[in-house]
Amino acid sequence: MQWVKIGTVSILNPEDMTVQVVFDGLDTSVSDELSIVIPPSRAQEYHMPDVGDTVLCVFTESQGFCIGMIQDATPEMTAGEWGILFDDENQVMYKDGILSVKAKEVIFEGTKVTITAPEVIVTGDFKVSGTINGLTPGSGSL
Repeated sequence: MQWVKIGTVSILNPEDMTVQVVFDGLDTSVSDELSIVIPPSRAQEYHMPDVGDTVLCVFTESQGFCIGMIQDATPEMTAGEWGILFDDENQVMYKDGILSVKAKEVIFEGTKVTITAPEVIVTGDFKVSGTINGLTPGSGSL
């Protein structure tokens, strides 16, 4: 039995976090459901490959696992950058102490959100629903 194989995702089962894979070579049948291995973390993570993605799978005597996706193209990033690229319009990037979030809409939810910075810049319209505390009457500034 070959213990490590590269194949193409053909079927997703998001509810069970499994995939079925077609492997190149003589046997092009679809694999049994393979559990997706997620790196250890204290938080729950959810990462599913897409149908058509190239994946690396490993097998024991009785079970198989999808341990990662092999990128088909290199993202346009430089050394020292970290990023999650959903597509050209939606991404989270980090480099040199700067975290950048680019998305159609960004929502922060919490019982309290605090921004601590010596300077806060808002580009575009600023809308408030509720009370603004800390205004000095007539000063025109916060």
